[in-house]
Amino acid sequence: MSSIYVVVLRCVFCCQVVVRSNLALACEERADAAGVMAAFRRGDYACAVETAKLSSGRAENAVALEFRAVEKAMKEIKEALKPAPKSAVVPAYQWAQSGREVFVSVKFAHKLDAPATLVNGGDFEVVDFQNRSVTVRAAKASKKFVLELGLLRDIDPLNCSWSSASVGRATLTLRKAAEFAEWWPRLLATKSKPSNQHVWWDKQDGFENEREEVEKQEKDRAKAAKRNKKNLTETTVDAATPETEGEEVNATSGGVEAPSDEEVAGQKALAKKRSEIRKSGQRRDEAPHRRNRRRP
Repeated sequence: MSSIYVVVLRCVFCCQVVVRSNLALACEERADAAGVMAAFRRGDYACAVETAKLSSGRAENAVALEFRAVEKAMKEIKEALKPAPKSAVVPAYQWAQSGREVFVSVKFAHKLDAPATLVNGGDFEVVDFQNRSVTVRAAKASKKFVLELGLLRDIDPLNCSWSSASVGRATLTLRKAAEFAEWWPRLLATKSKPSNQHVWWDKQDGFENEREEVEKQEKDRAKAAKRNKKNLTETTVDAATPETEGEEVNATSGGVEAPSDEEVAGQKALAKKRSEIRKSGQRRDEAPHRRNRRRP
C-alpha cells in the first residue's frame, strides 16, 4: 500500500510540473498587455499574473490604463446597484398647551386616521430641540419619517423631553422659555396651518381653566406695560422742557441784568402752557426758545 501511495504522489507532482511548465510556455507567448488583459477578462487570473511577470514591465503602462477603465466601470456598476433612497414621510401630529408647556403627539403615518408604522424607541435617529425649532427623524424598514417644526416663540431646550408612547407614536414636552405663564395663539411661526397638524383636544380640555387665568394675567401685564410707557413719556417731556417758573437771574453774577416785570409775566405764562401740555400727555416737537436777555 505504501508503494502505491508513493507512486500516486509522484504522478500528481509530475502533473503539476507539466501543467505549470505548459502554463509558463503559453504565457511567454502572450507576454504583453493584450495577453494580460485577455487572461484577466476571461477570469484566468493565474495566467494574467504569470503573463505580467514574464512581460518584464513592458505592459505596465498599458495594463494600468486598462485597469483604470475597469475600476471606473465597476464603480458605476456599484452605484447602480445601490437601493433607491427612502422617501421621507412627514408624520401627522397633534398639539396642546398649558401656561408653561407645549405638548406634541406624533403619529408615524401621513394622516391621523391612517394606520401607524410600528416605530419603537430604537428606530429614532434624531430628536433635537432648539430655541425655536424641533426636529424628529425616525426610520423603520423602507419608511423614513421627518418632522421639522419652526415654533412661534422660544422654548427652553434643556428642559424639553420626549418619550416613545404607544406603538407608532411619540410624545414631546416643550418647556416655554417665557418668564411668566403665556398662551400661544398658534404653534408654528408660519400663519398657515399645515394639513398634518391637529389640536390635541383630549389633552387641551384639561387646561381650559388655566387658559382663562393665563389670558387674564397677560392682559393685566399689557395694561401695566402701557402705563409704564406713558409715565416714561411724561418723564422724558419733563426732562426736555425744564420749569422756568420762579427762575431768578442774579444781576451781579456774570453781569446779566435782572428781567423786567414784563419778561417775568411772559415766562410764567409759558411755564403754565408747558404744564398743560404735560398733563394732556402731548409731546412738543421742539422746546420753546428762551427770550433773549439784554446784555450790559
